[in-house]
Amino acid sequence: MSEAVQNAVETRTRPNRLTLRVLLRVAAAVFLVAGMIGGWYAMARHRAQRRANAIDVVLQQGGRVYMDYQWGAAGPVADGRPLQPAWLRRLLGGQMFDRAVAVDLRETRDVDAAIAQLPLMPYLRHIDARGASVSDASLRVLKPMTRLKYVDLSKTSVSDEGVAQLAGAAELEHLSLADTRVSDASRAVLAGLKNLRHLDLSGTELSATAIERLTADLPRCTVIGR
Repeated sequence: MSEAVQNAVETRTRPNRLTLRVLLRVAAAVFLVAGMIGGWYAMARHRAQRRANAIDVVLQQGGRVYMDYQWGAAGPVADGRPLQPAWLRRLLGGQMFDRAVAVDLRETRDVDAAIAQLPLMPYLRHIDARGASVSDASLRVLKPMTRLKYVDLSKTSVSDEGVAQLAGAAELEHLSLADTRVSDASRAVLAGLKNLRHLDLSGTELSATAIERLTADLPRCTVIGR
């Protein structure tokens, strides 16, 4: 083979090899990205399933759970519909998009079992447990739930021990402890909830002095006392 022919063959072969290497790198990158997306989707689906299971437990116990599209500033929205198109919810599963933002535990049979599921609802903002059989021990699961905005524990057996679990709820705006066993011992915890706008302590064991101090500690909050 002459030198000219050999050079021509090498010239044609070199780009082909370069193209092959580029294609292999692109394919590897595509597989890597696909694997990352697949891993993310699997994790997201697992978390969504855990949220769905938690919601099912609350519903089975007689509680009510409201998604973000079923809840407004004034409470439940009767005709609320998901924002996502129906075909997308069918394709990926509605639980991938549903966000539970409010629960009503007033008619729940086993309140402790229902409350135990609440930390699995990361978007939860509203808890109504008026008159329910809530125990101080069950409220321990609320400690890490720092984004709560509305909690009603009126007419329950909650005491100072239960109130202590709300110490980290920095975003809490509405708290009702009316007709509970809460006493002056809870004043420091309540005074630390600086975002409160409504605090109902009627029918509790807090003294007039403690309520007066709370009113001073929370100048932007309406404090309802004895």
